[in-house]
Amino acid sequence: MKPTKTSAEVWRRVLQERLYSLHDVQYWANVQIALLEAPPHWLIAVSTARDAATAISSLGNVEGEADPLVVWSGLMKGWKELLSREPTFDYEIARKVHLLAKYGEVPVPGISSEMMSFLDALDLSPAGMDGSRERERGRLLAFLKRWGNCDVLPNTPLQRT
Repeated sequence: MKPTKTSAEVWRRVLQERLYSLHDVQYWANVQIALLEAPPHWLIAVSTARDAATAISSLGNVEGEADPLVVWSGLMKGWKELLSREPTFDYEIARKVHLLAKYGEVPVPGISSEMMSFLDALDLSPAGMDGSRERERGRLLAFLKRWGNCDVLPNTPLQRT
């Protein structure tokens, strides 16, 4: 897949959320560079970035329009991978999903209320008012699996930062 504004934005957002590491994005950039006859300057800047902030800035400076559904799907995939590895991060992930819905960053019509429900359900589940925490965590994971099918990212981050 040729590096585009969409792939750059996916990597920028997951790196910003600390779902993938600088090493992960640099590995991706290096593979892309090896495949291209004349790699763009921003890709080289990502490959040689000394820190995540520099890579995030370089990825954010790519020209063009990103596909919001692919970017959103990348976030869902990153959170799915994190929740699968670290179930105790359920509340933090539910909060992030809730904020995306609250601020209108939902490219799929009709699912904002479902996205917002996870945080409320997890708030209520420790008190036994809305079912078990495991059931709510499972519901969140099922949602992330359903929408986290972004092929820009590898299935598992190389390392958690």
